[in-house]
Amino acid sequence: MGSTLTKNAGAFSAGYPDRSRRNGSSMKGKPRKPTEPFGHIAFGKDGSVTKRMDELSSDKDEQEGGAIHRFAERLRDSLPSLVIEGITPLSQADHDFLLRTSAGDVTVQLTELVERDYARPISAEEYNRGVFQEYIQKAPGAIPWGIDTERRDTALRRVIQKKIDKNYAKAHGETLWLVVFSTSSSYLTEYFEAVERKESRGLDSAVRYLNSLQQCVFDRVWYTNLQSRPVLVWPREQRSKGANNAMHTDGNSAALHSRR
Repeated sequence: MGSTLTKNAGAFSAGYPDRSRRNGSSMKGKPRKPTEPFGHIAFGKDGSVTKRMDELSSDKDEQEGGAIHRFAERLRDSLPSLVIEGITPLSQADHDFLLRTSAGDVTVQLTELVERDYARPISAEEYNRGVFQEYIQKAPGAIPWGIDTERRDTALRRVIQKKIDKNYAKAHGETLWLVVFSTSSSYLTEYFEAVERKESRGLDSAVRYLNSLQQCVFDRVWYTNLQSRPVLVWPREQRSKGANNAMHTDGNSAALHSRR
């Protein structure tokens, strides 16, 4: 977790089945994946300040399980009429989870957008020279990470494109979602200025890419920071419809190719 600065500003754990064979490793060398704490600071009406922090497991399977559970818990804010009845980890090579919902089963591909894709540690000399204009403050008093704004603004698109390029198989009648998660509080898709909701350049880039496709294997593409309402990246125009309209079982349906 970190906070975004401008130059002028100065575990979830559960008994998931072992998927180490799927990941090409043995029980002895279960896959590990680095992660960082995430959360926010809450200011109470009484003047109290509360730091609410969370952290995913560094065990890859448990980390992914924690991410999909947090996504499912917060999905009710985006699709209030959709009830998640169960989550099952999948052991096959292609897909990650099966969501059992009130509108039918949904297969999920889960992937992470990491800060290191668009930001990196920098030296004091780089900071003093103003090589970067935006920063992520990783720790109090430490030199912040520099943000490559061009890479940041294409990061979500590139993560999605990487998944599209894998050409996943999809069974007839199967509903397939792509869920992109991040533990970074510095990456924004939607935000508010005064009372007006805005879309970031990164979200716009991803939406334009998906709208340019002649066909997309994913029925829905979501982004979640694991803390707030998941953002429907594609198709954008249907993000506020009810649960049954939010899922399409036919990958060749007209709604799959809807445009803004």
